[in-house]
Amino acid sequence: MFHSTEDPDCQRLLQSIRDGKKYLEKIKRFDMPGFQPRAECLRQLRRYGLVGQEQDSDVAACDVYQLERRYWNSVNERALSIQDTPQP
Repeated sequence: MFHSTEDPDCQRLLQSIRDGKKYLEKIKRFDMPGFQPRAECLRQLRRYGLVGQEQDSDVAACDVYQLERRYWNSVNERALSIQDTPQP
């Protein structure tokens, strides 16, 4: 508990919250307006055939929830196909 907002520990805590907010506004969380998937994410989506060879800016403008859904559906399909494969 702080005795006032001027307490040095309170000020350090508030500053770390402000810094975190500023950083998050810069990098964007996936559910924030303006979010763009990282290059590593786009590379993997292309590797799995879920995204074409469009420019990253074109892909980034798409619905990230839809991309995520397509990715997990593909993982589930692969897992089921492995499970259905007869074992020697």
